[in-house]
Amino acid sequence: MAVIHQGPNELQSKMDDYRRAREPFLFARAFNKHLARQRSAKRAGIIMLIAGVCVLAFAAVNVFFFRGGLVAGAFRLMLSWSENVELSFSLADASNSNSFLLIALDVIIHFVTRPLRFIISKLLLLLAPFASLSVIIVLFVLPVSAIWIAKNALWGAEQPFVHTYTESGEERVLRIGKEGEENALAILNRLDDTCHLFTNLRIPYDGGVSETDLIAVTPKGITIIEVKNHKGVIRGDADDEQLLQAKTSRRGVVREEPFYNPVKQVATHAYRLSGWLRENGVSAYVRTCVLFVHPEAALSMTDKNKVSALRCPVFTVSQSAALVSYVKGAAPSSFDNARCAELLTGLTERQNAEFEARKAG
Repeated sequence: MAVIHQGPNELQSKMDDYRRAREPFLFARAFNKHLARQRSAKRAGIIMLIAGVCVLAFAAVNVFFFRGGLVAGAFRLMLSWSENVELSFSLADASNSNSFLLIALDVIIHFVTRPLRFIISKLLLLLAPFASLSVIIVLFVLPVSAIWIAKNALWGAEQPFVHTYTESGEERVLRIGKEGEENALAILNRLDDTCHLFTNLRIPYDGGVSETDLIAVTPKGITIIEVKNHKGVIRGDADDEQLLQAKTSRRGVVREEPFYNPVKQVATHAYRLSGWLRENGVSAYVRTCVLFVHPEAALSMTDKNKVSALRCPVFTVSQSAALVSYVKGAAPSSFDNARCAELLTGLTERQNAEFEARKAG
């Protein structure tokens, strides 16, 4: 296993800062929604309970005091109305009034209400043998169901408040980046203990700072690995300013999002690292490569100017063995890996100390 030197965990620190800033607001909002749901559940439960008790009381009075007469009387009244109700106007009266509008209104009422009364009367006659069963359902089963629903509503209103934190879009991006670096570190950890891996180092040189993902120092060379946790098809040329990430949504819609070409990004890191080492008395050729660590990443890149083939190869997680072999590759014989590892170890310790001081302050 390689010797790992963990640099300042800036991604985790940013995630913690986001959470500290957002969680009180999200907690208060979720708690207010919980209280509102409790109040609504209690109101609904009380209304259902009162309605169920009232219907049960009516059923008891109807059965024990009127022998079912109240419901039976209502049933007979509906049947009688459907059979005997007469039209408000007759064709004879309308014709005597010499009113065309009255005649038209009478015809409409006659032809609309007569089929309706016929249908209602047939339905009531059809249900007549089951009147007692319908009375039992309406007056007993429904109110008991209402009381049972009310009990569940009132019980649910007393459930304890449980808050689940939901990450923001910025936190999701940071988490995906952090997971990608951890997966890349697990792949390169296959190197033996003569190799040193440095994570999250900031290299200051020429008025700028490069934030590197992984630096591997082996007895034969030094390599910067730029890690990307993008999924989907990666399109473009290795010498383009931007690449395209083609992602498929859950609905099957394919969209392409541009992002800065990591081949160019890691070339800037190599320039600054080699310059910083030179300032500290170490002359070394810094090699570069890019690793798309997401298991669903697929490369569809061209290399017209032989940038990837000659200077910066691009790997996917399925090519992890080739990545390890590349990191172990040969370098100039004058390379002083011990001195290089010592310098980077010192830089890591200083940056970790500064990082902890900033957090404490």
